[in-house]
Amino acid sequence: MEKEEAHHLLALHSGRMGAFVEGYRFALRYKTGKREELRRGFEEVIACLRVLEEEFHRPVLPQLLLADLNELLLGGILAMNKEGAAPEAAVFTMVLAETITALLEKNPRPFEAYERYPENYDNQLSQ
Repeated sequence: MEKEEAHHLLALHSGRMGAFVEGYRFALRYKTGKREELRRGFEEVIACLRVLEEEFHRPVLPQLLLADLNELLLGGILAMNKEGAAPEAAVFTMVLAETITALLEKNPRPFEAYERYPENYDNQLSQ
């Protein structure tokens, strides 16, 4: 995946692109009980962040990237408290927040929370 595609996919997942009928934020809002759709969107968001890791080393984060990240986190926070939400909604939101923070802090291992979430959150994911 190239940077341009990663930016485009993040915009799609955040709901910033045209019709708000697909993407991770859409799944968080309307399909919080659909574990596989949540997982697929989350995995794609993380893949985009891996491609865009360099962007976080710039003196100023691109405005649209920041807007997309904000929308994804807000969607996750709102989904965490929805009745009937799959436990993945909360886990993925916490992991995404940790990953974004690590990227912003220029942590040498920014994707550690993602790489370790199956073992760190196994009790919540097995519900």
